[in-house]
Amino acid sequence: MRKTHILSRAGRELIREHRGIYRLALFPAADRPDLVFWALWSRNRNEEVEGVYSHHTALSLYDLSDLNPAKLHMTVPMGFRRSRDIPASSCFTMPACPRGRTDRSGLQIHSPLRTILDLIESGTVERNFIRQALRQAIDRGLITGNRFGPRE
Repeated sequence: MRKTHILSRAGRELIREHRGIYRLALFPAADRPDLVFWALWSRNRNEEVEGVYSHHTALSLYDLSDLNPAKLHMTVPMGFRRSRDIPASSCFTMPACPRGRTDRSGLQIHSPLRTILDLIESGTVERNFIRQALRQAIDRGLITGNRFGPRE
């Protein structure tokens, strides 16, 4: 999509990133504008972001394995509804886990432990990627001994 510069009423120059989503031109674009877009897309009527990046996407964001996800994975609450179609490049699961999420650069992401548990449960990732992710998470201190309990 071609980005368009627009001058707002307040005299601030905006760049149209997507339908209904603009950013201030003087600020750099996010490293992953696609993640920002889908986070904004998942807002509820109170403008709260409900989507949490999970599964393959969260594993990739933590850089915990060599896995290169083909689809964007986001987990949303059970009652989540949107009128717009979800593109084939995305995968949404329900329900979002109220525990085990972190805020990273303004995005909600399942914690490393929650991500690994989700991937084990889903059975969509080969065991060697799970072992690699677990080993790297422990080595980097993202999962510690007291984080293996049920309270996460």
